[in-house]
Amino acid sequence: MELACPHCKKHFDFEPVTILTPDSEHLAELFRGSLNSVACPQCQAMLNVPVQLIYRDHQRPFMAVQPPHPLPPEEEAAMALRLDESATEAALDEGLERPTVRLVFTRPDFIEKIALHRQGLDDRIVEYAKFQLFNGGAEGINPQRHRLLFDFTQQAEDRIVFLIYDRKTGRPVRILQVPMAEFQNLVKEFQTNSEARQELEHCFPGCRVDIDMLLEPHS
Repeated sequence: MELACPHCKKHFDFEPVTILTPDSEHLAELFRGSLNSVACPQCQAMLNVPVQLIYRDHQRPFMAVQPPHPLPPEEEAAMALRLDESATEAALDEGLERPTVRLVFTRPDFIEKIALHRQGLDDRIVEYAKFQLFNGGAEGINPQRHRLLFDFTQQAEDRIVFLIYDRKTGRPVRILQVPMAEFQNLVKEFQTNSEARQELEHCFPGCRVDIDMLLEPHS
């Protein structure tokens, strides 16, 4: 694709990465935040190139998609529906297991979904755990001011670590640690309680799995 530097107006070619896999050499760039960043060959200004990103894992059927730009709510819903339908149709046509599909709209959310999948964690239960933390499970945070994101860099066998982000600045303010035993109790509840499983499926019926869906009214 051809880029035009917004600083010096230099035109140059750049081939962005759009597909990632578990063994992709570009995953490290994604996690560092440098994926599809390029320096202008004339003025050396760094440009972040917005493209749609897709992560695919064929061994443990999973796909995560991030569009290149934010979308209005109605377009988000329409895209989620199209993605769910196309994943089901493709699996039926090819006679394959339907992958778990996730649609996100920010780069941090895209990274989080991949990190949770790679660690074998059910992101629906993780989002539900975040909801519980906001509703009395942790002090000093509220969903209007903060976001919680899985911190894949600081995990251990005895705990799950979240970064608390300020929604206004987009910057992390501190970490929040949850004992792994507490999280496993929540996992067990969903595994053994059919009503709890139904509630989880009601909260997250499609490819959008985000705590904000629990914070907004839904039928």
